[in-house]
Amino acid sequence: MRDYDVFTVESKADVLEKSREYWNPGKTGFWVDTGVDLVIDRREGYYIWDMSGARLIDVHLNGGTFNLGHRNAELVEAMKFFASRMKIVVEPTGCLGAAAVLANRLDVRGKRVGIVLSGGNVDLARFASLVSATSPGSS
Repeated sequence: MRDYDVFTVESKADVLEKSREYWNPGKTGFWVDTGVDLVIDRREGYYIWDMSGARLIDVHLNGGTFNLGHRNAELVEAMKFFASRMKIVVEPTGCLGAAAVLANRLDVRGKRVGIVLSGGNVDLARFASLVSATSPGSS
């Protein structure tokens, strides 16, 4: 069992099962079927470690946007939150953790949670168009 403080998993197979159920069944199935069942356990500098213990060089940088897209509604809402409430510019992948918490994707009640934000990799015109767009379901 691995305890990551915010969530706990039994095994790499458990993570892959949850990935199929909650994230992206097609993409998860494709990678598992092709023998690339990578589940990142931790990062340090330019290295990542798979849950199996293999140390690899991280060459995928910016994976959040690749997997979620540049207009993911939860990321855009997080960007709007930081722009309007805190007056800071946060890029889409720079607010992944915050978006997960704000959208109630992670239950963090009663836990100490640190979230790192970044904002240097966003075109300001694109940022303005995203945060000024009307949210789905809003008037």
